[in-house]
Amino acid sequence: MKKINKYLIVIALCIIFIGVTIPFTLIDFGGRPPTQSNYVRIYVNSTIYSSLSSNITQYRQDIITQGYTVDVYNWSNNDVTQLKNHIIAGYSNGLIGVVLIGKLPYAKAQYNDTSWNMLRQFSCDYYLMDLDGYWNDVNLNGYYDVGATDNHIEHNNGTADALPEIWVARISPYTINMAAFDPINALNNFFNRTHNLRIGTTYRPNKALLYIDDEWASYRDEWISNFTAYTGSNLTCESDYIYNANDYTNAGSFLSNISDITHPKFANYELVHVMAHCNGTEQQFGVTTSPYYPNPTDGILTYQNIFMNGPQPLFINLYSCFSTNLMIKNNIATHYLFSGQSLVVIGCSRSGGMSLYQPFYDSLRDGKIFGEAFKDWFYGPEIIPFHHWEEVYGMKFFGDPLSTIYMT
Repeated sequence: MKKINKYLIVIALCIIFIGVTIPFTLIDFGGRPPTQSNYVRIYVNSTIYSSLSSNITQYRQDIITQGYTVDVYNWSNNDVTQLKNHIIAGYSNGLIGVVLIGKLPYAKAQYNDTSWNMLRQFSCDYYLMDLDGYWNDVNLNGYYDVGATDNHIEHNNGTADALPEIWVARISPYTINMAAFDPINALNNFFNRTHNLRIGTTYRPNKALLYIDDEWASYRDEWISNFTAYTGSNLTCESDYIYNANDYTNAGSFLSNISDITHPKFANYELVHVMAHCNGTEQQFGVTTSPYYPNPTDGILTYQNIFMNGPQPLFINLYSCFSTNLMIKNNIATHYLFSGQSLVVIGCSRSGGMSLYQPFYDSLRDGKIFGEAFKDWFYGPEIIPFHHWEEVYGMKFFGDPLSTIYMT
């Protein structure tokens, strides 16, 4: 595809400002923003804004205190293309990241899962992060077609830049479907927790748990060496490989580690990174035999388990397939964010998760906010050589992207 010229840019900008909906967005920024800044936008669903106004005001002030410039938008448009166009306009002014609060639009994507010979469909926030890419809906069925090619030919522009320009985070409990669950209370409680983190009233043990189930356990040493934000006695790694027992890591053990306040290890973990199979609403531990994993050998952790037990770690990284798919009611990532004390949950809405993760943990170690560390992961030099590009499209950030592992 030839480099787009200045006339095409003018046409594209005209389309943005007259509000025409098009099946894809094609604008070439040539890499980074024209000026570096600390400009952040917050978009709040207009139907809930008044119920959250005091906490949104506090959150905005907390972010300003951190050194950011913040605009808040009371948003009512349900078209994800219009949301993206609005974000693109902000990017031209130095926008570095976006926080989406409440039920706001998302892009849908699909791919052919050749491993299981089935079509997979998933929510795709990468569409809002990659502001200058060509997104193609081949069948005009409302789903962007993304494959598993390292050349990402299905998503390209004149510079072959398929990398994100900004980070995007969602704070929304609206996929939770449980009796007596109140999403407004859940949101207000979440923002109270983010404020408590910033004023120093949240307990912050500087320790992490790396929990590696059977399939990934043979690479235990590599996973540990890449986990650079927590090292030595600040990192506990539990895996079947080191204990030579195929059922050492299991659903009950993991739940106990993250939720039971009487557990002797409870106070040690502010961050948990878990590698376990998942179908979206439950994590399966042990050996599995089908694309929906109905018979795992070491137990199942359901969304009901998460909801009832209130996970305590502040930051959770899920290498668990489909965990953040907004098209799945009661997806486990949303339950992790709103059922306990968590402030950040990262996962994948399609198969995969954050593998080859050293750039992410290097950035956290160096004091970057979670949102920037998340974006840095996409630039990891090993993703394409090791054929993990397909995971990029599904990676999603839930929670507070302005937090850090060093925050008071």
